[in-house]
Amino acid sequence: MRPLKIAILHGDNGSSFHVRCQTPLLWLKEQRAIEVLPQEKAWEADLAFLHGMQGWPGSLGLVRSLKRNGIRVVADLDAGILPQETTAKRPVREFLQSVDALTVPTEPLATSLAEINTKVQVAPNGLDLKQWRKPSQFGVRNQARTVGFAGTVSHAANVDLLRPALAKLAYEFKVQGIRFVCFGLRPAWLSNTLADAEVFDPCSPQDYPALLNKLRIDVALAPLSNSDFDRNRSALKFYEYSAAGAVTVASNFGPFAEAIQDGSNGVLVENQSDSWVRAISKLVKNNGPRLQMLTAAREALETHDVSKTAPRLLEAFEATQPKRDREFFAFPQIRTREGADVDVVIPLHNATPRSRQAIEAVLPELDAAHRLILVDDASTESDSASLLNEYSGRPWITLHRNTHHRGFRAKCNFAVMNLVRPSADVILMDPETLPMAGFIRRLAKTAASNPAIGTVTAVSNNGSLASVPNLPDAQELSSELTSPTVIAPIGASHLMYIKRQVIRQYGLFDRALTSDAAAEIDLSMRISPGYTNVIDAGCWCRRAGSPPFRETMKLNAADQGAIDQRYPHARFEIESYCAADPLMEYRRKMVAVTRDLRPRVLQVAHSFIGGGGTEKHVLDLEAGISGDFLSFGVAPHEALALYCGNMPLGKWPYEKAGWPLASSDLPANDQSWVSILNQVKPDLIHFHHLLNHPLSLLAKLTSTGIPVIVSIHDYYFFCPDFHLHNCPGVHSCETCFPERFKGPAEYQALRRDLLGGSLRTAAAIVAPSQSTANLMREVYPDLNIRVIPHGIREPQAIGQAAANLRTSATGKIRFGMIGNLLPVKGIEVILKVWPLIAQQPALGHSAELHIHGASDPLYVKRCEELGIHYHGPYCESDLPEILSQIDVGIMPAQVQETFSYTLSEFFAGGVPVIGSDYGALADRIENGVNGLKVPPRDIQAWVDAIRLIISDAALRERVTRGVRPPDSIEDMAAHYSELYREVIQRSKKAASRENCQAVESLV
Repeated sequence: MRPLKIAILHGDNGSSFHVRCQTPLLWLKEQRAIEVLPQEKAWEADLAFLHGMQGWPGSLGLVRSLKRNGIRVVADLDAGILPQETTAKRPVREFLQSVDALTVPTEPLATSLAEINTKVQVAPNGLDLKQWRKPSQFGVRNQARTVGFAGTVSHAANVDLLRPALAKLAYEFKVQGIRFVCFGLRPAWLSNTLADAEVFDPCSPQDYPALLNKLRIDVALAPLSNSDFDRNRSALKFYEYSAAGAVTVASNFGPFAEAIQDGSNGVLVENQSDSWVRAISKLVKNNGPRLQMLTAAREALETHDVSKTAPRLLEAFEATQPKRDREFFAFPQIRTREGADVDVVIPLHNATPRSRQAIEAVLPELDAAHRLILVDDASTESDSASLLNEYSGRPWITLHRNTHHRGFRAKCNFAVMNLVRPSADVILMDPETLPMAGFIRRLAKTAASNPAIGTVTAVSNNGSLASVPNLPDAQELSSELTSPTVIAPIGASHLMYIKRQVIRQYGLFDRALTSDAAAEIDLSMRISPGYTNVIDAGCWCRRAGSPPFRETMKLNAADQGAIDQRYPHARFEIESYCAADPLMEYRRKMVAVTRDLRPRVLQVAHSFIGGGGTEKHVLDLEAGISGDFLSFGVAPHEALALYCGNMPLGKWPYEKAGWPLASSDLPANDQSWVSILNQVKPDLIHFHHLLNHPLSLLAKLTSTGIPVIVSIHDYYFFCPDFHLHNCPGVHSCETCFPERFKGPAEYQALRRDLLGGSLRTAAAIVAPSQSTANLMREVYPDLNIRVIPHGIREPQAIGQAAANLRTSATGKIRFGMIGNLLPVKGIEVILKVWPLIAQQPALGHSAELHIHGASDPLYVKRCEELGIHYHGPYCESDLPEILSQIDVGIMPAQVQETFSYTLSEFFAGGVPVIGSDYGALADRIENGVNGLKVPPRDIQAWVDAIRLIISDAALRERVTRGVRPPDSIEDMAAHYSELYREVIQRSKKAASRENCQAVESLV
């Protein structure tokens, strides 16, 4: 039987968590009895172990979600019991009742909880004595010299019990030279009671054994008040003191009264000052009895080693009968009858040609039981009215027109509450969605298969968490493959079935939230106490766009705050679902059996997470070529991750290469690449970046016989500093290496030999600008490099939207900077330049500077001091409005840009630019035509250029007219598609996939 997979979820990472969870589970893991999974992998666990979460908001919802996934849940309580307040008691009680078992450290605590949950098991606290014995280097002192207390702030009330006794002992301690230490908390009264008392701040649980041993306490105090809370504590402190070489004086109460045999292995006292004084004085003065007690205490300690206590915890886990063979994320079908009556709701606003396709796809499905409701949200275009008129009066179709625009959620809410039949279930369908034939009956049947199902979401090429690759035969594959129905934390309204009883009980969308995605999360979480959201992989639909699957779903700050407040477990559930990705295997099967004949391209990058220029380019390129090529992406994160259509297909082990990053022999990496190449069977590899890979990778990939195209996104192919920041010259490496890179200059020569040789074996090399190609040829003069500029999304639309919004309300010339505001982008230069502009009245009164983008708080503060308008971070959808409020862009880059998306965005918005006469900016800015070029570090030259733009209206108008839109993604994709075909056709290894030999090794 395989080890039990356990995920630990907890409310804090304190000492209780360390003792109750980390210590015993680590021991069990070392015995190979369990496998411990990180929190984000909780959905792959057989059992979830929850510690300290009984008062955590959202814990009840989390337990229900875990159990719906077939995961057993065990909650651990260290000492606390139910709160006294009635309002606080109810959710805690419900939480404790909902779990499969409770584990506690003591019998009294088990007894107090038995009436709430009968499956309470005692798993005593234990110590890893190997860890406690490591720091015991000082031995036991024959003469007592130190009295002390150790504990957390939860013991503050208990320590107060010692105050009268310590006041009486103060003189005796001083005369006898006894030091008093307090470790872990700082009582306010201590310094007044014992002037020489030493106080030590709390430490991490991992450091606690070593530090407690280092204090060399001879007589340790364990006061305990006569309260319900303290009655349910364990005697852990007694065992810790004993392990650290101290004899314990403890309150004759609760756990200590059971663990300590008075006078034999410790001393028990009543909570009266005289009792404490007598016991402490006796142990300090009489070393023989003290040493005998310590010997006995340490003998008793052996029964509380983790090797004795951890198996009790494992017994509690196994008693829940965890399902080691459960079907991952699967939801059981217990009924096979057909579904209920269904009304399909399509909300429309200014319908597109896709809207017609969506409606036409629904028409064959309609009959007396299945009807269509079209809600027009005050469309302003005549084509929309004409389209809707075509369907007016048809059987089983209801048409409603709003008199004013209300938005997607309002349309859905109105239709469901006022137009849908009271007995009918509902399918919400995005007008950009093209569903498969038979989708209504398929979704209805799935919904009816289990009464616990509340919503069913169809899979789509752009379906949020329900996304699958956009294959031309996806609909056929959905019927040919075994299609899972999986539990999901949320549904998605591109094509979502909602049962009528769910709507009656919980309503629909909350209009107080600002985004549709947030409203979907809110609805899904709201219904989760009574119903489950599922995804039906057998019901497929095509939808415009592509999913943002490589990053967890993101909401704006206001919506995320609202969701976090209402459903604190929501973010964890969504992130965990994405990490577990239960549809991954289904997507892999789709790719494995598809009859898609498009040539396959494997895009190799250094990362797909982070939003840098290379990542953006690869994602844009994948989208642009998708009509002609089936694109896959691979990049290392925690592992080597493979994607198709922006969706994960698998992960493989990947080791980081150490210094020097040369042709390191990493067999595990090579085998991972073999597996990926055999799975993808690419016709072409497009290599984008070496960062995070061994430098030998490019050579190994070209050796496979698969043609490789290399893109140059920065200068990493000839320098570890890919920006060339402060580079004295591409052939002056001896001045940089010893200082900056902590290695010999000879390494650079070897590195360039390796990478130059790799580049020469590539089928083609591409740079995004002529300046980049020229600089590469300075290092590798024999390379044939072609230039293909990057494209941006819909530059014409950005320009038109910016023009429509453009105003000049202040009458001033508005300069602007956009993008990440870093030193390499010149923020420090402009902060020196602008004061010189502002201090000249003729200039300062005629111009203002606006800055948009993420920045260091120090720069933000400096902007405020200089009167610069700082607007903060922005997203791509904000660009038209931002560009409409900028007359002239400023780009004082301090490194040689290889392309610059920011410059393309300025040009798309019709904004001329003053930029550094450096790198790609020097290529793309034509002096006096679409902007001005300035030496990057010449402060006075920047002042002069800005002054010229302000003072010369004719120049300003001329450079504005001279701006031309940059290439679009479609333009860029057309160039790459031509290159791909050329390389594949001329490659000797460009046979069809059916004739390809599997890759056996990477040489």
